[in-house]
Amino acid sequence: RLAMIIIQEKNIEQIPILEIFQEENKDKMIPTVVCYHGWTGSKENCIHYGAMLAKNGMRAILPDQLYHGERKTSELNGFELWEIIGQNVKEFPTLVGAYQKENLVENKIGAIGFSMGGMTTYALLKHFPFLYAAVSLMGNADPVEFAKWSITSAWMKDKPAVELTPDLMDKYIPMLQSLSLADNPETIAGRPVLIWHGLEDKKVPYALNRAFYEKIKDEPYAGRVKWIETPDVPHFVTFKAIEASVEFLKESLVEE
Repeated sequence: RLAMIIIQEKNIEQIPILEIFQEENKDKMIPTVVCYHGWTGSKENCIHYGAMLAKNGMRAILPDQLYHGERKTSELNGFELWEIIGQNVKEFPTLVGAYQKENLVENKIGAIGFSMGGMTTYALLKHFPFLYAAVSLMGNADPVEFAKWSITSAWMKDKPAVELTPDLMDKYIPMLQSLSLADNPETIAGRPVLIWHGLEDKKVPYALNRAFYEKIKDEPYAGRVKWIETPDVPHFVTFKAIEASVEFLKESLVEE
């Protein structure tokens, strides 16, 4: 018979989530993956990822990030990006801990995200040695460089021009550095990490992500970091990239 995929709405300490799993795995201890949506998205944007993860023996947790989905308070102006990623880092152990308390997951914990979510998975690798495997789709591991780039980017074309004064940088730099995997790439520590980027991405530049990969790829701690790039693809995740991500997480979390 066909396996039933269940999608449940829940709140974990004020964080609205969707939980997706195969019916037969409802109460089983299985690998669990937190899926992070992109800028102006919501947890519902990740349902197709979640269903594919569930089909492959994993439990998917899809949170609404701060100021998004059910947590939306007002229009976003662009400057909240790092606050949101910082909040994701704070909330990650809360989400995982809730499932560990119920004996639904032990140590096979993964994270996947695209764009803002991909930046989140990089920050999680820096902060949480217990994160077992991660996928970053069109993310950026160097918030300081990305912040400098974004001031003159397409993101800001409708926004008032921001003068990147030393004062403003001083205010943001400590926060950006605290989220920067590029500053401490050795914290990858041999874990499986998949990085994907489309070559025509104008919103989160391919070149900055590629530079990060080039810097780490021959280091012993990055032995299980895998890079995939796709020509002609703008700021958009292809179905092939999603398939590759799910396969990667299955190999790292289910089959290992």
